Amino acid sequence: MTTVSQNESSPATIELSVSVKVRRWLMVIYLGSAAFLAPWIVLLFLSQSEHAEAHHLRFLLAGISVVYCLGILATAATYHRRSSLVVLVGSVTAALSLLLPWFIMLGATRVPVISRLVEIAVFHVPVLVLAGLAVRSWFVPDQRTRHPLVFLAPALTVLGLVVLPAVTVITLAVAPAHVEAGQLRVVWTGLDVFELISLVTTAYFLRHNRAALAVASSFAAALFFCDGWFNIMGTTGRVAAAAIVMALAEWPLSALSLWIAHRLLTQKRDGDPRSD
Repeated sequence: MTTVSQNESSPATIELSVSVKVRRWLMVIYLGSAAFLAPWIVLLFLSQSEHAEAHHLRFLLAGISVVYCLGILATAATYHRRSSLVVLVGSVTAALSLLLPWFIMLGATRVPVISRLVEIAVFHVPVLVLAGLAVRSWFVPDQRTRHPLVFLAPALTVLGLVVLPAVTVITLAVAPAHVEAGQLRVVWTGLDVFELISLVTTAYFLRHNRAALAVASSFAAALFFCDGWFNIMGTTGRVAAAAIVMALAEWPLSALSLWIAHRLLTQKRDGDPRSD
């Protein structure tokens, strides 16, 4: 585990330690993926139906909830240990706290609006705020060393161990096996737009050697993982087969994005006082 020191240099000066050739290939992958995704977004918007049946709902919710809770707990642990990896897990957790409300508000048309708003306000917004503070802390030397936010790790731990698991169990108990999802044109097109932004942003920070690359690539990893998970678990038949094919491209891109963030945050640098 990587820990920080009070004498550590500014995160803004950190560069991804890879060869020029590897960096160029990474930019080709991300910009090429963005170039492919842009026309796909237009085609999807024109062809996507507004309503469709979502399958395996309990498995879908259970799987993403486990990942979400683990992300919350990992954010608490890495923040408590003053680990640079708080940027990675905190960014992934923050991305999930934005993505899940997106699906809840737009796709869960059978659930009363007030219930959806309460869930988002009580559970997802606190996670977003706390995870955002945890990520920001690594870019603020005083918060990483002398003046940490003492409430942050305990609050995230309570959310990850108690609150969100309890909400998940209640949700799974009342969730049907299949449900009709609505506003799918906006849901899926919007998700792809978010992915396009994450691809372009990651390529930009790769080009300009910014430490924010860790945040951008972590967001991209979360978005592409969830896209593949929702597609595979929520479909059946021929549509599921097509979703699996798409996931074969989405999940490797997600893994590559995680690798970039992890390497940037844990690589050895000359004069860096941190130790593994």
